Amino acid sequence: MTDLLTRLRTEGNPLFEDDVSTEALFVWEGDTAPYLHLEHQNFEPVTMQRIQEGIWTYPLSLPSDAYIEYYFATEPRNTAKIIEDPFNNTRIDTGMGTHTHALSMPYRVHTPYAIKRRGIQTGNVTQHKITDERYLRGGGRNVWLYDPPTDDATALLVVLDGAEYKQWGAICTIVDNLIADEKIRPISLAMIANAGDFRVYEYNQSETLPMLIDRQVVPLANKHLHLLDLDAYEGGYGILGASFGGLAALYTALRMPHVFGTVISQAGAFWSFNDKQDALIHVLLDSLPQQNLNIWLDVGIYDFLFEENQDMRRRLGERGYDVSYAEHFDGHNYTAWRDTLPTALETMFSQA
Repeated sequence: MTDLLTRLRTEGNPLFEDDVSTEALFVWEGDTAPYLHLEHQNFEPVTMQRIQEGIWTYPLSLPSDAYIEYYFATEPRNTAKIIEDPFNNTRIDTGMGTHTHALSMPYRVHTPYAIKRRGIQTGNVTQHKITDERYLRGGGRNVWLYDPPTDDATALLVVLDGAEYKQWGAICTIVDNLIADEKIRPISLAMIANAGDFRVYEYNQSETLPMLIDRQVVPLANKHLHLLDLDAYEGGYGILGASFGGLAALYTALRMPHVFGTVISQAGAFWSFNDKQDALIHVLLDSLPQQNLNIWLDVGIYDFLFEENQDMRRRLGERGYDVSYAEHFDGHNYTAWRDTLPTALETMFSQA
């Protein structure tokens, strides 16, 4: 067991037998072991097994290119009792006052497009604030505008949860690199901060969000960026979001198809509030004429919204929509969405 602890201190948690392993082994050193919460098991607590005095383990099997997050806590499902894994320094901020740790299986390759490069042209990011109290709580909202390295007029991509996509999704770096590699045509970004504690109210199929975007965000972007003329390119802009933001992106496009002809929804929160009633987004799809939308959906197979996204793909297909769909060995987190984002952007904004 000394070898096990030596490996733990050298290699970190969890341990793998080799570079192609599908088996991972968590190890804890101490008189007692905390509860282990794993994303692919919906963060349900599991108990580590003592293999000898002071050494505890928990094995699991995952595909060799999977990525999940996990945390230790001294009480089951109590995020106030989270404790650090001293042998894993990949600390992930959840944005909700807690953190997790990362588990990348040996064959997992995180996107290289999220790494800043030297020697390429990059876009310029400026910060702005919108303050219309008819649509906002708290007196104002930050919006970051990305101006790509081109003199041509470009499509605008409105990014919900803009601060998170900017920081954890590395969207500006990804777009810089995709443009440099000629994988996508240049696009502009309007990254709008969410409503904080009121995010769910704003993103959960609310008419306030399309009004805010129509009356505040798009005019702001047009003032500072060189954008395509929507009179000539109806539906020429796109909208992106994840989780409730993914739901809100599709909802907004259905309400504003003359502006947003492209939708990227990552792990959209397409759930109904009970088993007998469809969500409003489903009612809209069934009641509105088919809109001219190109839609990207992606979701991790360990995501708690996996079945809802499969169902949305089916519903959109039955209504005749053009849908690109991707599944990956991930859960519900920005690392997963960041890794998939380059493919989504290339699919929806290719040079052709």
